[in-house]
Amino acid sequence: MIFRSEMQSLLSSSSGVVAKANLSVKTIAFIYFLFSVFTQMVDWLPRSYAFMEAWCLALFLWAMACKENPEPISMLLVSLVMGVVFDIIHMWLSFGTSYKSLVDDGNVSSGLYYFSVTMAVIAMLLKPVYIILLSSDYGKRGGDLSSLFKTPTGGAMPGFMSQGGGQAYQNLDGQDDRASMLGSGVKDPNSAFVGSQGFTGQQQQMGGGHMGMGGGYGY
Repeated sequence: MIFRSEMQSLLSSSSGVVAKANLSVKTIAFIYFLFSVFTQMVDWLPRSYAFMEAWCLALFLWAMACKENPEPISMLLVSLVMGVVFDIIHMWLSFGTSYKSLVDDGNVSSGLYYFSVTMAVIAMLLKPVYIILLSSDYGKRGGDLSSLFKTPTGGAMPGFMSQGGGQAYQNLDGQDDRASMLGSGVKDPNSAFVGSQGFTGQQQQMGGGHMGMGGGYGY
């Protein structure tokens, strides 16, 4: 809840900055692609980092292909927020071990290694800027920023009474109604019908069947 309110206040307060820096989705995607390439010039990050970058680039392509659909922008905004957290985890876990395996062993020069690390840090710091810039395009496509990071609330199942009002449970076979009638001292007309007329009618049918059998065989 606190994270959602902070994200909404951040995106709403940055509307003036977005209006001045009106970058298209294509320009943002190109900058994102360049820093992604510079970051992976040295293989010091795990494959999950490359998978996350490829996922965001695919969402950029989807957003450029569907220029009026807000869904790719919404998925891209959520992925970029998650990408900042994933970048911190990836770099924190991979920096020390990758330096020993690449630079100390002589596989990669220290200058190239630090260049790739610097590009990764800059790419991570630019992701909040991408979020602010893409929020303007998301609003132009008809998206609602207030409901973007809203957590779904559980609702009552159909046919049951909810706390905020709703349709009560309806028993289709009517057994609860008959039970309430019997509990209040009212005789159930269905049971009375079955007990008297129904059983008598069955006896008459059985008797008529015997008579018919007797008449048929001439007894």
